[in-house]
Amino acid sequence: MARRNSPAARQFHLAWVAPTVPRCAIDSPSLSGKGPGVRSRYNPSMTHDPRLDTDPNLWLATTRPDGRPHLVPIWFVWLDGEIYLLTSLKSVKARNLLANPRASISLEDGNRPLIAECRARLVPPPYPAALAQAFQRKYQWDIHNAGEYDGMFALSPQRWLSWNA
Repeated sequence: MARRNSPAARQFHLAWVAPTVPRCAIDSPSLSGKGPGVRSRYNPSMTHDPRLDTDPNLWLATTRPDGRPHLVPIWFVWLDGEIYLLTSLKSVKARNLLANPRASISLEDGNRPLIAECRARLVPPPYPAALAQAFQRKYQWDIHNAGEYDGMFALSPQRWLSWNA
């Protein structure tokens, strides 16, 4: 394991966060648990992964105002290149997104990860018919009668990261 400030640790950190890295292939047993030869792919313009249509949950990571992370599973729909989430505006995740629109999402499958760095925006009602139909189709959920769930957020992926996909 690389020491925290070792050249190897700094190089991994730069490969992960640098926005100018076009694609990186990382052969690291610590990233995937699969051993050497597992390829990682940084792809800022991923087209479409069919799991976005079928997976029931994703993990949403936001940042609290004091800098602490907040991570929760949540239902979502993928529509027209954006991820839509419906939650209470009183929830921690909604308050975090309103204060800081940067978020990360990940599908639940840790063996074939799909991760996106996103920008969030609040979608005011009335919600488009296609969006309501997408939630109805996926969850049998009428979002027009969602009670306390009054905050629809659209997350626009800015960067994608996946391996074993």
